[in-house]
Amino acid sequence: LAAESSPREVGGLVVRGLAEMLHSPSGALWYRDAAGAQLIQAARWNAPRSNAVEPLDSTFARFMHEREWVVDLEEFRAHPDRYEGAQLPDWLAGNRQHWLVVPLIVGEERELFPAVLASARDAEERTYVRGIVERLTREHRHVESACSRVEPVLNDVPKGCDSELDPLALGTLVATYRV
Repeated sequence: LAAESSPREVGGLVVRGLAEMLHSPSGALWYRDAAGAQLIQAARWNAPRSNAVEPLDSTFARFMHEREWVVDLEEFRAHPDRYEGAQLPDWLAGNRQHWLVVPLIVGEERELFPAVLASARDAEERTYVRGIVERLTREHRHVESACSRVEPVLNDVPKGCDSELDPLALGTLVATYRV
């Protein structure tokens, strides 16, 4: 089942699950584009399609990546000084319908996957979503395994230790992110 799902369908299920968990009538998922230089709308649920882009080096994208905070946009607008110089992008600031920004950087298996499963409306959808969750969990294990082979060497670099990075292990890690 999961192998037949498009990334947009999977993203739509993730957005819907998170939106329902937060009692939101809609939502959108922003993800890196193919070049890895900017964020684009990758999926949506009950939200309009957006052609806006957010450069990864923008103050807002950097803030979200570094802090991983859930951002209440009303609070952000009222107290921008609390956000370390980050500026809301025009496409986000100009629409009062947007009220929350939730980074999906960590905790997917522990927090997001169960929420998406719980949001499934019937047995057929639950089976479909379970297949997606199982596939993503397998992919996570694959990435973790590839990362564990280069992590000790990468941890030695800032300490100034001489270490030799296995090019095959590094190539495997890079390839897992391209899939």
